[in-house]
Amino acid sequence: MRRHPGRRRALAVLGICALGSLGRAGAARAADVSPEQVQFAEQEDDLGIRAYVARSFDAAATHFENAFFAAPKPEELRKAIRARREGGQLARAATLSAIGQRRYPGDAGLTKLADDTIAEARPKVFELHVTSPLECNVVVDDKVVVSDKLRDTRFFVEPGTHELVLGWGEGRTRHVSVQARAGGTQTLAVEPPPVPVKPAAPPAPAPVAPASSKPLGPAVFLVGAGLTAAGAGVTIWSGLDAQKNPGTAAVRADCVGQGTSCPQYQQGLDAQRRTNILLAATGGVAVVTVVIGLFLTQWSHEAPRGEPPPQTGFTLEPALGFGQAALRGTF
Repeated sequence: MRRHPGRRRALAVLGICALGSLGRAGAARAADVSPEQVQFAEQEDDLGIRAYVARSFDAAATHFENAFFAAPKPEELRKAIRARREGGQLARAATLSAIGQRRYPGDAGLTKLADDTIAEARPKVFELHVTSPLECNVVVDDKVVVSDKLRDTRFFVEPGTHELVLGWGEGRTRHVSVQARAGGTQTLAVEPPPVPVKPAAPPAPAPVAPASSKPLGPAVFLVGAGLTAAGAGVTIWSGLDAQKNPGTAAVRADCVGQGTSCPQYQQGLDAQRRTNILLAATGGVAVVTVVIGLFLTQWSHEAPRGEPPPQTGFTLEPALGFGQAALRGTF
């Protein structure tokens, strides 16, 4: 079997042993991560090793960081630090070292590597401490510094101008511009902004009664009923008058032998014709009044939807009787 001394040296530098996968799974379970995260971390670790052997240190460091943040354990962090150093990315290597110092103070191997890395990087990078009374996230130049929300975040950046965004959630952020110089350090104490006050919801509009489908009020029906009643009275009077003036007996006595030209007969005929006309007119007004009352008159106020109709002590409804219109009262 052909041996690859370059690969062996790379694996030795990374500190990988044959039981690495078992160690990863055990550490991940201890950190209470999901099986999917464990599987993802193992895949990223394998990709990182391959990239490191190929001397693609930037890609290797990215894979190792992905593995660490998916299923945190010190071995992955050590690999990421070494890959960043090999790639000359001292600011990121020092930031990962600060994370290792904070998370694993009892790990002697990681502590030594972190101390050596920060000592090497310090003259060439700028150190920042961001403190806040509340835990916050820190983003530098659109990149997340650490995955945790902290009250005290220590990290390193390359010399130059950098834009920091601090976020506390609930829409609260602050933007800070930093001018970094090699070998310098700065502490930023940042107060979180107040929680934005949500605008009060506008009051609900008052319910509007729907437009009635019946265009007329009770007054029109009442006028029609009044005219019908008056017409009925006049018709009754006319009928009684036709029977008495001149009367059947008078016509028979006075019109013997005269035929239809007799004045008394013509008077009775006119009275009968008048009564028929009044009866027809009164009946027509009665029919129109009933139609108005049943189909065109809004008898009560329609309450808005969801509200009970107002109660009244007395209501009027149209009633159809034989030959006439009437009103019916309900208490």
